Amino acid sequence: MIENLTVYVGDDSTSFRLSVTSINKLAYEYKTGYDTPGNFVYLHTTKLSPKELYIVLTQAKEVIYCATNSWSSVESKYHTIGWIEYINTIRPIQTLRAGQYGLGPILYTPTTFSKPSFLDPLSGRQTTGPQIWMAGCSFTNGHGLADQNLRFGQLFADQLGLPVSFLAMNGASNQWAADQILKADIREGDIVFWGITGIARSTIYTEEKPWPITINMLDRQQPVYQRLIVDNKKIAPMRRMITEEFLLSDHSLFESINHIEQVKNHLQMINAKHLIGYFADLDFPYLHHMGRMMHYIVSQQDPRVFAIRPEYPWADIITRSPEDTNNDETPVHHPGPKQHEIYADDLLKTYNKIYQ
Repeated sequence: MIENLTVYVGDDSTSFRLSVTSINKLAYEYKTGYDTPGNFVYLHTTKLSPKELYIVLTQAKEVIYCATNSWSSVESKYHTIGWIEYINTIRPIQTLRAGQYGLGPILYTPTTFSKPSFLDPLSGRQTTGPQIWMAGCSFTNGHGLADQNLRFGQLFADQLGLPVSFLAMNGASNQWAADQILKADIREGDIVFWGITGIARSTIYTEEKPWPITINMLDRQQPVYQRLIVDNKKIAPMRRMITEEFLLSDHSLFESINHIEQVKNHLQMINAKHLIGYFADLDFPYLHHMGRMMHYIVSQQDPRVFAIRPEYPWADIITRSPEDTNNDETPVHHPGPKQHEIYADDLLKTYNKIYQ
């Protein structure tokens, strides 16, 4: 009878099994449909179905969690801890502390899930009054500029006399930027600009940080780009998760459009002023992405959603203006100070036309 059992729960390892049997020689491994010859069993959460695991752990006479400092696998660690935390909300659980099994069990103390700080918005509010938010990729982040105060977002904010927060990251995908906007403390009356970046991008999250994946990173024929990736070995596994075909697929396009729709709806619901500009040049030479995104923007018939000077790309300005330089080394050349001034002026004109 399950009601008579004392259940030891721990890692799926020989070490756990030996430890339990050394503590209680009457303990046997719990198996589905097997009549245990006694009232003491041990089990691994990964070996049972959720339904059976729930029944055993909630109906047993006693549950003792055997903590460890060395897990056999990430799967075993997180699955076991998750179930122990859940069952502990239903019934009391005892625990044998790691390295101190001989001292006997004590009442289990719940732990707190450690949410990585990188899941929070990159920047917080600057004021209780209206302010500006700038979201996007390296263009919005001012990559290569010697002075971050020369970013077009900062120049735009200076022209309006408002504080500004940047939700921008080099190599950021549209998915990452949308997530930042939706989580930020944006309020009624704020002004939000989102620079839509190239479609052929994604973001992979690890326990260490979010990794921006651009299609350039998948191109091993670009030695300059590879040299700039300090954590090249760490990015290698992500190249196996994300392929060029995936980034160039319809999925990437429709995912970006879906996030644009989510952000628009959110900002409208909270009465925040917003401008969403598409850096079409970033999708060159992926012309199918560029063309379909331009078509989507036009079909919106919304002046708040627009393409950013696609007829006069930043690359032309940099080429014709050698003095407009920055510290950029990447294959995708980024705007210099003069181009940021142009962006700021254009953004101000668009804002005034719509909101003033």
